[in-house]
Amino acid sequence: MEVEQKIRDEKIKKLQLKKQNLEEELKDMKNEVFQMKSEIMNCSRNERNLYMALFVSWIVFVVVYVS
Repeated sequence: MEVEQKIRDEKIKKLQLKKQNLEEELKDMKNEVFQMKSEIMNCSRNERNLYMALFVSWIVFVVVYVS
């Protein structure tokens, strides 16, 4: 009976440790996903600004060319 209880206690400790490790990994993965989302948002803003600059430069070119 005591041996079975010790075995259960050991299994419980191992599972708790495994759970803690998985929780830490999940937290790290969430942080990485948040950083990736932030980088994607910055890239999309930069891309939109570059397209707007290209559009404005073409308008200026057309105005100068026509004048």
